[in-house]
Amino acid sequence: MIHAIKGFSLDLPEESLKAALVVSLLSVWVLIGLFFYLNRYTRRHYFNVWTGAWLFYAVWLTLNLSFPLATDIPLVVMLRQWCLGGTVTLLLWGSAEFLQKLNRPLIFGLFVGFLLVWSYVGAYHLDSRLQAQLPVFGLIGAASLFTGYSFLHFRRQSGYLGAGLLAFGFSLWGLHLGSVPLVANSATMASAAFFISAVLQLFIAVSMIVLVLEEVRSDKERLRRQMLVADSEKALIKSRLVVGEERYRQLFDTAGDGIIVAEATNLRILELNQAAGALLGVPPAKAGGRCLLDFIPVAGGGLGGPDQVKEWLNTLLHQPEATVVRPDGRQTPVTVKATRVDWSGRPAIQLCLHDLSARVQLEAQLRQADKLTALGSLIAGMAHELNNPLATINGFADLLLARPDLPDKTRAQLETMAREGRRASDLVRRFAVFSHPQNQRRQSTDLRPLLRRLSELVRFHPLARNVEVLLDLDANLPAIMADEDQLSHALSNLISNALQAMETQTAPRRLLLAARPGEHSVRLSVEDSGPGVPESLQARVFEPFFTTREVGRGAGLGLPITRRIVEDHQGAIVCGRSSLGGAAFVITLPLENTDSGSAGKPATATSTNTRARAPRLRVLVVDDDEPLAGMLGEMVEMLGHQPTICTAARVALKTIETTHFDVIFSDYRMPDLNGEEFYRQIVSRHPRLANKFVFLTGDAGAGESQIFFDRERVQFIYKPFDINVIKAVLESQMTVQIAG
Repeated sequence: MIHAIKGFSLDLPEESLKAALVVSLLSVWVLIGLFFYLNRYTRRHYFNVWTGAWLFYAVWLTLNLSFPLATDIPLVVMLRQWCLGGTVTLLLWGSAEFLQKLNRPLIFGLFVGFLLVWSYVGAYHLDSRLQAQLPVFGLIGAASLFTGYSFLHFRRQSGYLGAGLLAFGFSLWGLHLGSVPLVANSATMASAAFFISAVLQLFIAVSMIVLVLEEVRSDKERLRRQMLVADSEKALIKSRLVVGEERYRQLFDTAGDGIIVAEATNLRILELNQAAGALLGVPPAKAGGRCLLDFIPVAGGGLGGPDQVKEWLNTLLHQPEATVVRPDGRQTPVTVKATRVDWSGRPAIQLCLHDLSARVQLEAQLRQADKLTALGSLIAGMAHELNNPLATINGFADLLLARPDLPDKTRAQLETMAREGRRASDLVRRFAVFSHPQNQRRQSTDLRPLLRRLSELVRFHPLARNVEVLLDLDANLPAIMADEDQLSHALSNLISNALQAMETQTAPRRLLLAARPGEHSVRLSVEDSGPGVPESLQARVFEPFFTTREVGRGAGLGLPITRRIVEDHQGAIVCGRSSLGGAAFVITLPLENTDSGSAGKPATATSTNTRARAPRLRVLVVDDDEPLAGMLGEMVEMLGHQPTICTAARVALKTIETTHFDVIFSDYRMPDLNGEEFYRQIVSRHPRLANKFVFLTGDAGAGESQIFFDRERVQFIYKPFDINVIKAVLESQMTVQIAG
């Protein structure tokens, strides 16, 4: 009998045993119902295992109520120990699952097998109850102590109060189970043991509930934190999505290429950017719902069925280029890149349109440049070949006209021949000017006096009758660096064209010359009140040989030459509509141009009075063209000088070694030795002859010949020439000799 400790005693009467068993059984069924509810609420497997453990324990209590504790019936003894072993085993199994310990079914199977076998052996083959119960209860108690230690370790890791309570409960229950065989023979002690067992099992059950509730609360808090993190991540993703959409929208709207999204089934436009709207000629707000076929038609007429739309889409997906037709009829070539996309859950097609207008225009300009280059080379060669016979014809005409004994009829015929020869020479020279840019001699040029002078010259033009000339010159017009002669030539061409355009125009007939300064340029314009130039022809008027006049009224070179002169000044010229009702040609010239510097100068027909004491000059004429060389020799002889004619440069080299010459007329292009090499060989041997050279050239101020003339500063004469030019050159040389 256990004595009282501080007034409390565990000595219970034997009749209290049944009451303790009933209380214990009722508490167990309460736990079973509670664990069943928790399992249904939490859906956690270890509640199933724990519920099974308490069911085994209820069966054990029921057996103890039904049979006396001291019964010797082997089957009852064996069943009691089986039920108790099942209880402890399932409690340990559920706890292992809860603690996420390594759960090996083999170990639990061996444990249960040992309990079953030993219970059978103890009940049927051992005489001592203590001997039969002690191994079982000792093993169960040890397992309970280990479970208590595991919950204590879990308490240190998690901080759960329920884990600490279970560590305490399982440790006490393990000690209690280990002492049950020692008190089982005493009814009084057995009653106390059942009472303690009921208290401990209630304590363990409540601790389990507390631990589960703590875990649920922890899981809920963890989920709440995860939801907060997820919400913040969702908000961040949403903000990034908004920023991405705004960035996409900005890129979409500001893209240089046109972007169109249309339905794949009927090609209705869903969305397009500003560039696409500009290409289609429709504001983006008004383009929605319209069909792509309105803007990108296909050959063969309209489309109706899905098959035709599909065929058009397949063609577009593989077609690199197409033509966009605007509502006003204007067409724009584009490259098309088509992609199938998903647009708000429905199939769509995205088109990326790149405007090819600039490329097409550039290709046209390049083709035109190639044509002009080839044409220029052809014209340059033709001009060179024509210059020699024209120079011969014009020269002999001058020689014949110089005779005083010509009959009047013959003189009239020769004058006509000379005039037409000069016209042909001027035409050839214009061809040459067009084919090669002229060497410019730029200087500071005041445009106001130039335009006033041109306006005064208009009155002498045969087509200027009843034409009112208007001047609009800004008072602050700055001077520019320009070749005044070439600029005057260009403006004269424009004025002549304007007068011809107004030739059949009824009054009023007005011609406007205007000049206005810009920020970095000067703007010159020549406008008339004629019929104007149709818009379709404004780009073609600058093409060589293009003319709207009847045959014989123009060669179609005036405007191309004008544009060449303007472009040589780094300027631009455009054709448009005038406020006077006719055509307007506007020239834009930069304010700053580089002066080309000094260069070789062509001989001019200025006359000097040197005949009184003029010496007789020895003149060498070198030209592979025999008629031209003979004609020039006759001119020299007629002017009172002594010519020597050589038709080969190498022959002339030998002649110079034996004869003194005051003037050397030499062609630049000769088959055996060109003019530059001929000049260098002579000057290297006779430096004094460097300033005696006068070259004859058919190149109109361009090419290698002009570069040579500018570099060496030698005189030259353009073919064809007349006797006055030769006379001026010889008189200039005589002046030098007299001065020397």
